[in-house]
Amino acid sequence: MTRVEIASMIEEMATALGCDYDYYHYQSNEVVKAPYLLFDYPDRDDVTADNANYAHKETLNIEYDSKFRNFAAERKIEGILTRHGFTYSVDEQQLDDQGVYEIMYSMQVFISEG
Repeated sequence: MTRVEIASMIEEMATALGCDYDYYHYQSNEVVKAPYLLFDYPDRDDVTADNANYAHKETLNIEYDSKFRNFAAERKIEGILTRHGFTYSVDEQQLDDQGVYEIMYSMQVFISEG
């Protein structure tokens, strides 16, 4: 999958949820109204052999923040991930200091050029 295809998938999720989205870069003093989606690539573990990088494998995190637990929104996100062929893990937590409930989807993705 390319980064453009991933960005398009994130946009599809945001449209389905009726919320904003962005690459994870909000400043700590920036106020963003929930619900919103953030995504980033925090880790990279390329497949290597014979002194060459054969495939770019990265962790993709997609974070959905809302004022309350929204099971319908979670099912929409998970449906889109499944339709795009992703296997993912889910983490959840209440962020009292930000006043939001966070659902974090984490998956491995092979990034292709294009």
